Parts: sequence; C-alpha cells; structure tokens
Amino acid sequence: MIAQGAIFANLRTRMLTAIPDSAVASFRDGRTVGDWLQNGVFFVTACTRREISLETNPIDYGSVVLTECENLLNHCLEHLQEMVCLRNDTRLRSQAWAIVTAYYFGFFAASAFLRLIGQPIVFLTAEQLKRLQTLASATARPGQGAFRFEITKQLSLTRTEIAISHTDRVHEATWKSALSTLDQLNRDPQLTKSAAEALLYDSVCSQILFPYYDSFQWPSMVRNRANYRPGFMYQLHNPPFNFSKLFEVWRGASASDLHQILQTCLSRCGANRHEFLQHTDLMLSVASIVFLLARELYVELLRRRRIDRRWEDQRAKYITRMKVADKEYELFFASA
Repeated sequence: MIAQGAIFANLRTRMLTAIPDSAVASFRDGRTVGDWLQNGVFFVTACTRREISLETNPIDYGSVVLTECENLLNHCLEHLQEMVCLRNDTRLRSQAWAIVTAYYFGFFAASAFLRLIGQPIVFLTAEQLKRLQTLASATARPGQGAFRFEITKQLSLTRTEIAISHTDRVHEATWKSALSTLDQLNRDPQLTKSAAEALLYDSVCSQILFPYYDSFQWPSMVRNRANYRPGFMYQLHNPPFNFSKLFEVWRGASASDLHQILQTCLSRCGANRHEFLQHTDLMLSVASIVFLLARELYVELLRRRRIDRRWEDQRAKYITRMKVADKEYELFFASA
C-alpha cells in the first residue's frame, strides 16, 4: 500500500467528485473524451481562442473519464508484461526500446491518474473544436492540440462546470499536470501529511533533473532522447548499458521499500547527473510510484462506487496468463 495521509485523502475526494455514484464504464467500451465531445450531451457556455467552458451532467463526464481510465490501466499491464519479459530474456534486446516501454508504462499511469481526479489532458481535433464553437454560437475557437480539462464548479446534483484550456503537447502536459498536482499538495501547509507521505512525494517530485530537462515534463524528454535522437541509443559499436536490469529492484519490493528505492535512485542520480542511465532509472521509479498511486485510488473507487468489476476481473486473468513467478513484482500485480 502506498503511503496515505492528507494528500491521498485530497486526491480521493477529487476522484469521488469526478466519478460520482451511477457513473458507468461499460465493459470493453473504447469511448474517449474526444468521442464524448463529438457526440455527448452538454451545454457550451463560452468559447474563445484559449478556453472553452461547458456544463454537463457529472455522471456523463464521470462515465467517460472512468472508461478511459479502465483502458489505460489495461495498457499499463501490457507494458509491465513487456518489462518483465525484457528483464527475463537472455537474448540481446534493444535497450532503447526497453526505455520507451518503461516510459509508456509511466505515461499511461499518469494519464489514468489524471482521469481518476477528473483532470485529463486530451488532444482535440479541429472538427471536435468546431462543434463546440457552433454549440456556443461563438466567433472564435482554439486551434487543435492538447487541452486540459478541469472541474471548476459543482452547480447542482445534475450540473457541473468544466473548463477546457489550451496546454502544452499531450506528453509534456500530462507529466507536468500529474507531478505538479502532487507537488502542490505536498507543499500545501494546510494539509496535515503523514511523514511517510511527505517524504515519498518529496522524492517523486524531485527537481534534480530540471537543469537538464526543464520542469516536470522531464520524463517525456528522457523518452525523446532515447527514441528520437539519431545515434544516441542505437550506436551498436558502443557497449550498451543494461536498462532492463534496473527493473530488478522491483522484483521483490514491498510497500515499505518504496521510499528507499526512490532515495537510492535519487542518490545515484545526484552523484552521476550527467549519466543518462541514472535519468532513465529515475524515470522508471517515478513511473512505478505514479502507477501504484493510480491503482490505490482505483481500489478506493471499487470500494465506494458500484462500478463494473469485470474490467478488474479481466486484469486479474491477464496477470495469471503472464505466468510471473509467485511473489515476483507483487507490488504491481496485487489484485483489488
């Protein structure tokens, strides 16, 4: 179990507001927030070049963000499976692809986390935005790109206000939003945090790599170096570092090990700040914590809302089919 205190309680309250009772994620539904904007029922109260405001039934909004969350948690498991395979395979494997796999595990976890608290980052097309402009009878609209959704006001039991504002590109904005949310809560003097919780989020929200990657978007920039910079990771004549071995620390880890794993990782990163291996190690550690946080919130949702358990049952069956040895990576694969 991840450290819990005032931060977790705050996030749980946001989640229960964003996903009210009677919100439904139909089993195996693939509907997205973009689909909802294209076909859903709501009132657009304002539309400018920078922001759109709408009013909707909170159950409708909660249902679509929950549906996306269910599918994103499935994506996380598939990437965990690939990381386990990369770690256990004795053949020579692409270390660049191992880094990208770990990155997407974290990106999908951060995306699921933001949807649980009702604040997804979504790419909206020109067609979707044009519909919102038409519904508002507005003279202007934003250009297509990434947008941040935020519940700004509960108007009544059947009406909630949502602001949709332009933001950075999807990957960068997702990390900025997720880590900034945790950092702001951790720095809030009005929240009475447990010591374990404060220490954990101090580490998760460390700014140690800001000089290299500019703010909380740094995990996305680590991925970009590995995946898109020609020659950086694919110089086959150079001895490759073994990123897959970094996953070993999670093999037998328990909840009580989380802070120590992060602290060890940060210590190595501080001592060897120029080494890309340490950057990827920190990315994996932060991704793992964000995933565990999203899972813990989701477990709370299962306890407090009448949501369809078939999604979780299907994940449990998938974990069985993965044939991971007993107690291996137990933190990641614990069922709800």
